[in-house]
Amino acid sequence: MNPIGLCSMSFPDENVETVIEICKRNKVEALEWSGRSYHLPPGTPEPRVSQVAAMCADAGISLPSYGSYHGVYNDQPADFAAQLDIAEALGCGVIRVWASHWGDPGELSEMTAEQ
Repeated sequence: MNPIGLCSMSFPDENVETVIEICKRNKVEALEWSGRSYHLPPGTPEPRVSQVAAMCADAGISLPSYGSYHGVYNDQPADFAAQLDIAEALGCGVIRVWASHWGDPGELSEMTAEQ
């Protein structure tokens, strides 16, 4: 059976602690943290990411994926390292990316082999 889960981007005006409390109160079993500026964007210090992971574990919330806003069509491949760092610190096995830029679908037929 699949757990009930949410994406933290559902609560852009709430801080991390409040999102965890909402999930705990509503028996949400899995959470995808958003890589947007309001939760865990690239560059979030590792101690903070580890703290968030520990708070989730204490609340019984699994972290199966990290919701990056990395667009493989428009963003530089080297910039993906920051997404990997956060996913690793969270213990996530999956990183969601955008085939293009998250705000613009782009022209996927023009992607390079590296993208």
